[in-house]
Amino acid sequence: MEDWGDEVASELGATPGEQQFGQTEEANELVHGNPDKIRESAKHLKDFHGAFDKVMRD
Repeated sequence: MEDWGDEVASELGATPGEQQFGQTEEANELVHGNPDKIRESAKHLKDFHGAFDKVMRD
């Protein structure tokens, strides 16, 4: 129930504030978002990095 307001704000397009270390022990309150989607985005960025590096070397 404590996260209800953040969820509603997020669905309405607002960006709820993230907590700082020591303010919470919940990982999803430190960084908002679905961990799997964040990992997927990070992988795409890593792939782009590799592709750009390859273009620069060729």
